[in-house]
Amino acid sequence: MSFYHKLNLPADPLKPELKNQLWDLKKPGYSPRYSTQHFDAKQYIRQDIVDTLEKLGLPIKYFVDFGKKDVESARSFLHSDICYYNQKWTKIPMAINWDLTPGDTQFSWYDVGNLVPTDPPEPEINKLSVTIPQQHITKNFTIQLYKDTSETDYDRNNYDVSSCRLLESLRIEHSTAYLVRTDVPHQIIYRSENATGRMGISIRFDLDKVSTWDQAIDMLQPLIVN
Repeated sequence: MSFYHKLNLPADPLKPELKNQLWDLKKPGYSPRYSTQHFDAKQYIRQDIVDTLEKLGLPIKYFVDFGKKDVESARSFLHSDICYYNQKWTKIPMAINWDLTPGDTQFSWYDVGNLVPTDPPEPEINKLSVTIPQQHITKNFTIQLYKDTSETDYDRNNYDVSSCRLLESLRIEHSTAYLVRTDVPHQIIYRSENATGRMGISIRFDLDKVSTWDQAIDMLQPLIVN
């Protein structure tokens, strides 16, 4: 079974009048964050994409933008995507991704062998003696890291995949929509062709709507190209 599928969706998911607004937030020195969550997805995402996904039973919960301006290369940690769901960190099975800037982006999935999955600390908000609506938990999306047993402190990040077995690798086509599996350990490596930087968009969904990779494939089957 493949860990990705190309989708028949527009080449750019963003509303043209708001794309530059997001890009400006990526300028050097503006923010230390490489990724930002946006819960006001309908403000930024094209209405035809919103409508198409809603007709398939997948309303957008939020989206994440990745990258920075003037970045020649970047490499993610070895990780799986997780969110805080039903009072515990839970793996996110899938996302719909676009790379919107020219460059060489490699998305690779691994069997991590004996590396240990390491969750972030429990969100501070969970220690309160009140019930907080899921949409108000700011750490809704983060990552589970994989480390040697001697380095299980969450703050010690691991880029090294030399002990892992490659399962599948995808060279991302610029301005193309992909359904990608995010609950299997993976790493993304980016190299810019002209050092203008990187912008990637990743649309996410509520786990109540889609909780497994197989379910995602079934629901998005009308859009799958290969």
